[in-house]
Amino acid sequence: MIDGYEIDGLFAFGFFILCVLIFHTVRSWKRPVGPGHTFFLMTHVGVAAWLTVTILQVAAVSVPDKIFWHTLALPMSSLCAAAWSMFLIKFGPIKVNVLGRYAYKVVVVSTGIGIILALTNFWHQSLISLDSRSDMIDGRLSIMPDRGWMFYVLEAYNFSWITLAGVIAFYGLRKSTDYFRPIYGAILAMSAVPVGTNISYLLFGFTVAGVDPTPYVIVISFASYGSVIINSRWLKAEKVGEQHFFHASDSLKMIFNRKGRMVSKNSVVKDMLRGENAEELRVMIDELVADLMQGKQIDPTVHHIVGDRAYRARALVIENAVHPDRKFLGWTLDLIDVTQEEETVRHLKAARKKAEETVRLQNELVSVISHELRTPLTSISGALDLLHAGGFGVLPDKALKGVEITRRNTKRLRKLIDSLLDLQKLDSGQFKVTLERVDLKDALRAAAEELEGYGVERKVRLTFIDPAEPCICLTDTGRLQQVIANVVSNAMKFSGTGDTVTISASRLEDFAEIRITDTGPGIPKGSEDKVFGRFTQLDSSSTRQHEGTGLGMNITRLLLEELGGHIRYESELGVGTTFFVRIPLFESNQAAVAG
Repeated sequence: MIDGYEIDGLFAFGFFILCVLIFHTVRSWKRPVGPGHTFFLMTHVGVAAWLTVTILQVAAVSVPDKIFWHTLALPMSSLCAAAWSMFLIKFGPIKVNVLGRYAYKVVVVSTGIGIILALTNFWHQSLISLDSRSDMIDGRLSIMPDRGWMFYVLEAYNFSWITLAGVIAFYGLRKSTDYFRPIYGAILAMSAVPVGTNISYLLFGFTVAGVDPTPYVIVISFASYGSVIINSRWLKAEKVGEQHFFHASDSLKMIFNRKGRMVSKNSVVKDMLRGENAEELRVMIDELVADLMQGKQIDPTVHHIVGDRAYRARALVIENAVHPDRKFLGWTLDLIDVTQEEETVRHLKAARKKAEETVRLQNELVSVISHELRTPLTSISGALDLLHAGGFGVLPDKALKGVEITRRNTKRLRKLIDSLLDLQKLDSGQFKVTLERVDLKDALRAAAEELEGYGVERKVRLTFIDPAEPCICLTDTGRLQQVIANVVSNAMKFSGTGDTVTISASRLEDFAEIRITDTGPGIPKGSEDKVFGRFTQLDSSSTRQHEGTGLGMNITRLLLEELGGHIRYESELGVGTTFFVRIPLFESNQAAVAG
């Protein structure tokens, strides 16, 4: 005995139960159970306090001490009743906003009022009379409480909560899903155990060691259904998610055991097995399962037809997670509806075939028209040259000027036809180049001389700077000069009167780099697609200032790809543009062949 309290086996048992409850409370704190978790923890706190004062009531040896601890147990029971009722309501499937955001405050404040009444009971004695009788029960001194009117108010408060929660919970049980109903029903059934125990104590005086056994029963219940709640696989997101993937999926999902028997299927499979194509589906599934049982792999690229729908099959082996060294458990079979996918693929293939045919016809049309135009254009050009040279007699100045304009436009038309033919050959893969050893200095000088006349016409000065060291390239001379002519004429076209276009070159690793620099208006950033595009110009409006078809730079880029080079540019608005053309050096190609 210690200071009026008897420490014996019953006290030790109660202390052990309290330790179990504290352990369970800490465990619950770290693993939220879902909606109403705060009330779940509040119930644990209330039971811990209720059990503590009950243990002290059992251990007390004097009647006043027993009355005090019994009185203090009353508000703790109210906390448990209110908090657990709110948990059942919040945790249940029916969303009922009882007391709204004031629910926590109501539970805490009402518990606080009860504690104050219990602590001041010696003064007003409205809960338990201090003149309550005592008697020996189960070999222990126990009190026979003389209850006051406030005691019945507290009990009415407690059972009001219990009744409200019971009505809402049983209604929710009927509305809950097949997955949730078993666990919620188990919680309600086990909640009835401590409620029944408390009613037996209040109405029939059922006690254990002379005290209310309800807190002991609650702890035992917590140890059972509390663990069920915390560890329930249906409260874990991954488990619920797995079920949703299986049952809420639009595809056909089935599970087979090792013997090939279907042990589970989702609602889509159930509906189809009752539909008009059920027999076709069964045959297909049987064939797939037979392949699995023979150890064959299911080809996911093969589409299986059922009625007017197409399905792609996918199977996974279910390994034995408990005994991984033993045989597998079965298979999951997933049939994904790819009807829309197949339809889309068919449309895309048809569209591609149509587009390819259109391109082929366009190329043929361009080729035919170009060749048909070339022959008469050659005759027209020859006649104009002869007329301009005085072959038909001396022409008046006015007539000579008209002939000159016609010759110039004829050259433009011939250049357009040549460009279209080049483009058609490049697109069809029929373009051929003849690679040879070329001195870049000579090729650039020849190109510059040919372009001097165009520069005089445009009133643009053309400057050529000889390379500082020899640059011998492996390329097609004619096509290289065509590339240079396209880039330089383009630079002249966009230069102003009196501007200068400069051609220079140098060696750069395995390439010779040609630089064509102008002092024109510059090119805006992000214009690469327009510069090297087909039938495009930076100014594509109907009032553009510069002539051209928009094919020159596109053909240049394609020609350089055929020659093993490439082209890029750098530009600054208001300053000018530099195009960089790279051509493979002869030495680098020889080294590559030797290697």
